[in-house]
Amino acid sequence: LHEIPDGYLQLSSGLGEAPPRLIIVVPFFGNNEALAVLELASFSELDDQQWSLLHALTLAIAPRLEVLLRTIRTRKLLEQTRIQAETLAVSDQQLQVRRSELEAQQSILRATEAWYRGIIESAPDGMLVADEQGEWLRGDILGLLCADALAIEAVAIPVSCNTAVASSGRCTKVAF
Repeated sequence: LHEIPDGYLQLSSGLGEAPPRLIIVVPFFGNNEALAVLELASFSELDDQQWSLLHALTLAIAPRLEVLLRTIRTRKLLEQTRIQAETLAVSDQQLQVRRSELEAQQSILRATEAWYRGIIESAPDGMLVADEQGEWLRGDILGLLCADALAIEAVAIPVSCNTAVASSGRCTKVAF
């Protein structure tokens, strides 16, 4: 640019300041795209040797600038990958804790089921069960409690126990 508007730019040095006479805009290209633009200001016109030097510098700097920009992009991607890996590690730890909790719960459930089965299997002829106040539970009520504890969906019961079991709706099939 030779016609520079007043007040557009003021060059200053230890010797003083003045407006430039020439502003040069130098683009840097790589892979058919603009990588950067360098703006130079001068107090005087450039001669052929200075133009040749500027052109040679442009050709030398562009590939290095392209490598630098690629390195910056790679570092950003590596940082994103590191953050994702940390997030994944935290999620994995949380899943491990949850898995351990679930395994502990399953172990407790298996132990409880084994305890109930042990009680039921140890009474081949029948059993009597009392509630907290010492009142005996009827057989049909006891059967419902056991069915719930063992997640039983179908039962075969004597006719004398059919009232509570049939009307509870807890079992999908009740045979008398």
